Amino acid sequence: MDCRMTLLLALGLSLGSAGCASTSQSTPAEAAPTPAPAPMPPPASSAQAADGSTGKRQPLPGTCVAWAVCRERMAEKEGVGPALKQSLYDQARDAYLQAIKIDPEHMPAYAGLARICQLQNQPEKALETYHQALQKKPTDATLWLEIGMCHCRAKQWELAIRSLDKAMELDPNNRRLTQALGFCQARAGRAKDSVETLAKVMPAAEAHYNVARMMRHMQLDDQCRLYVQEALRLDANHAAARGLLDALDGRAPLPAESDSTAVQIGFAE
Repeated sequence: MDCRMTLLLALGLSLGSAGCASTSQSTPAEAAPTPAPAPMPPPASSAQAADGSTGKRQPLPGTCVAWAVCRERMAEKEGVGPALKQSLYDQARDAYLQAIKIDPEHMPAYAGLARICQLQNQPEKALETYHQALQKKPTDATLWLEIGMCHCRAKQWELAIRSLDKAMELDPNNRRLTQALGFCQARAGRAKDSVETLAKVMPAAEAHYNVARMMRHMQLDDQCRLYVQEALRLDANHAAARGLLDALDGRAPLPAESDSTAVQIGFAE
């Protein structure tokens, strides 16, 4: 018994000294540059079985999604090189796929996976992902909205309108949906439909002004003038419309468009 105890103590001391040696060899002066984060799975959580034993279980889908979102944000940070960006996107994609495998009806995982595809200029794969989600939840208005916006980014205006119309059928009082449909109709050249749609969620003068902006964005100045004049007829004090008309008449420079306005008007062109 004494011999065995002596061997165990010796072994423990040997392992402990080896561990200390390995952690004490490097110094701050010798530290290498921070490496790229290695791929790692989302953390698993401990669970106690009915018989009292403790083991590992697969993470919740929400945990996978949260982990993937962190990887996305890291990839989008300024200064991240192409190789590291690709690695981070791949890790995020794998985590979204794991979440879908755990729960095939977890919609945030589909949305994240489609977003990764869009960030990597793969609109077809993004649409395929959204349609896979629709097979699980065909009455999800948000999914139809995202499909519509995918088509907008690809300048497939009529396909976009179809998807947004479907979204509106499912959620007719959604202001975001209504505005998206209205701007898409204007971008597709359906100005009258656009005014009618936008007027559901804003004053008529504002609806006409927004359609005028879209016509100007498309360099259709004659139509732009018609709609901005109607906006001023409806509201003579509409300062933005007055500024746009003055610009069309050469009395003032064209008003600058903010980034958010450009996205609204041009759908991220």
